[in-house]
Amino acid sequence: MKTLGFSDDFDLYISVALTGSFSETGRVFEMPASSVMRRINNLEEKLETRLINRSTKKLVLTETGALFLKHARKIPRNINQARNEIKEHTSSAVGTLRVSAPVAFGRRHIAPLVSTLLKKNPGLKLDFSLNDRIADPVGEKLDLCIRLGILPDSSLICSKLAGLRRVLCASPEYLLKHGLPRTPEELERHTCLQHNGCSNASLSWQFSSADITRRIRISPVSRLSVNSAELLVEGALQGLGIIHAPTWLVHEEVASGRLVTFLDRHALPEQDQGGIYALRPQGSVVPAKISLFLSELKSAIGETPYWDLPFQQTPAQLARLLLTSASRTTTLSRSTTTNRVSS
Repeated sequence: MKTLGFSDDFDLYISVALTGSFSETGRVFEMPASSVMRRINNLEEKLETRLINRSTKKLVLTETGALFLKHARKIPRNINQARNEIKEHTSSAVGTLRVSAPVAFGRRHIAPLVSTLLKKNPGLKLDFSLNDRIADPVGEKLDLCIRLGILPDSSLICSKLAGLRRVLCASPEYLLKHGLPRTPEELERHTCLQHNGCSNASLSWQFSSADITRRIRISPVSRLSVNSAELLVEGALQGLGIIHAPTWLVHEEVASGRLVTFLDRHALPEQDQGGIYALRPQGSVVPAKISLFLSELKSAIGETPYWDLPFQQTPAQLARLLLTSASRTTTLSRSTTTNRVSS
């Protein structure tokens, strides 16, 4: 016998109305006539009206029953259409995808994917918001939100995109002028730049001891405190001080030699730094548009995040960067002196 739901009661009713027989309907739906009769009785109770007059010889639709038949014949078709549309919506990248991400991360690592994603999927629309506050996927009706750091417990479904690494870095000019810190404790004698918009944890910097047996917490003196990650990088580039920044934020500047990293051996283990995650509300079926977006983003980031590749500097490479910068500074100084003498 087939297992039927409430929507199938309409099919049963239509069959009974057209055949005039509980038995014939039972044969079609592979169920006893008594079960068909019981389902029709239940349908009448839910609608609070009689649909069929019964007699020992035949079944006759009431006036209400005839009116209901007119509408009931549309219901299975509408349900099937709804099922087909839902199936297409979940199996194809169509509709509006609502995504939220932190400003700097979204601008640097998600925005470059938008054009390709939309060109490949003409049925897809993207509602992409950049905001450094913590978004609520459920309350704000978001399909995905990108979060960085250590996640609190929640009912949201989490997909890890990458680990999160933080590095100490400064411009070569700053390090030549003020010296290279040899231990985390020496940072307290340097000028540091801080991000004040994330959490209280951002106001202190944490490191591991050289043998990773204890944690070192530093509260550096800050001459510049900002709520923009990109302004923080700009301050470091201008030689204003040292920053403690995620690799995704400074990889281009490090690769070009405009910023130099140091004390990497004192970085906290990755599991203590958190990660980069995509969060979404719970659901038994993942729409194709979400799966597609996550697949594209993970593919772009890579197994080893592309922004971590520049951070393989050896001490010799660090020394060369500082020497190059020193040579550039000396040349500039001599040129300035010559110009002054000439004038």
